[in-house]
Amino acid sequence: MDDAVVDQIIARLRITLGLDLDLSGFYEMCQDDDTLSIVPKIGVGRMIRSASMTENILKALCSTNVNWTQAVKMINRLCQLGPNLTHFRNLSAWPTPREILRGGKKYLSGVCRLGYRCDSILKFCDDVAGGKLDPESFDLLAADPAVSSDDLVKILREIDGIGPTSANYLIGFLGRHDRLAIDSATYAHVAEHHTGGKKPTAKKIERIYARYGKWKNKAAWLENWLTWSTARGLIEEGG
Repeated sequence: MDDAVVDQIIARLRITLGLDLDLSGFYEMCQDDDTLSIVPKIGVGRMIRSASMTENILKALCSTNVNWTQAVKMINRLCQLGPNLTHFRNLSAWPTPREILRGGKKYLSGVCRLGYRCDSILKFCDDVAGGKLDPESFDLLAADPAVSSDDLVKILREIDGIGPTSANYLIGFLGRHDRLAIDSATYAHVAEHHTGGKKPTAKKIERIYARYGKWKNKAAWLENWLTWSTARGLIEEGG
């Protein structure tokens, strides 16, 4: 394999696995936290994402106002618009915006069953394919300390179909964790573990996680994740 191709694969994997994100400050904070002290011990805390922000945004658009099972089905059907992998004919590469546009509203509605999301997805793909929007520039933008998280959220909110929760979730892929992505799972977790079963307000959730500062969304997500069976397995293995 050509060295340039190998270098490109390595670079994309580093983005996908978040290997360049410095979590030392987050781990230091976790050490004195009753709930999160296990996090640095088992070395978790990085988010898996696509190397392409265009793909991440499309998946976010598919995931709005729907349960996770349905979102996965929509995303898998959308992926079928991409080219088949040479050695894995039952798998498809993620489609480009132009390939999604060729599929058209009929495919997105009838096969993917994206409902009202079709218009947002087609507009987004048209903007990207036409050069009006460049999501692949967002990583460099986020790396600039002069660009605030508010700036990034504003840019994402200008995409039709991206609301506050999705925008706050997406900036996490860009290495910013200072904005809470409050969704139904967040409300359920906080109700169970912080408010005695009573559904909290968004302001209450903000107050609970405010002490984590620039890491609050990562802290909230990991606190929830630590209740999952997969987390318990890793904790047991880590001793």
